[in-house]
Amino acid sequence: MTLEIGMEDKSGKEPGDKPCDGLRENRQTVWWQSSLFLWLFRVAFLVAMTGVLYLALSPVQPVNLGSDKTNHVFAFTVLGTLAQLSFPRFNALPVVALLLFFGVVIELIQSQVGRFAGMDDVMADLVGLVVSVFIVRFMAWFSARC
Repeated sequence: MTLEIGMEDKSGKEPGDKPCDGLRENRQTVWWQSSLFLWLFRVAFLVAMTGVLYLALSPVQPVNLGSDKTNHVFAFTVLGTLAQLSFPRFNALPVVALLLFFGVVIELIQSQVGRFAGMDDVMADLVGLVVSVFIVRFMAWFSARC
């Protein structure tokens, strides 16, 4: 938006009030909510869910990021972030609840296939999901600034 000297802006805002001079006013969505990115995130989410399920149910732990709890936190941070970006119209709470249920189901199945299952793993999943909510909120806050 450009203003000529001596002309008044009808919006009542001074140029430079917002960090991006109002460039976001006419845009309804942020970049990750475009149709192409939604489908890419959905495919990535399904691949990540399949990968987490495979890693959780394999007889030995094929990937180790330092400790079992770190694996859980990382996996569910990725799953939670991808799920929230894949389905932006849903509130974070149902997404987190469904993924936490997914974590509980994994633990129940693990107890049947000879892997150790525990409530502390579910708590690590919850920590990862909470981190994912903060990541997506930060992304929304940061993109709203410009």
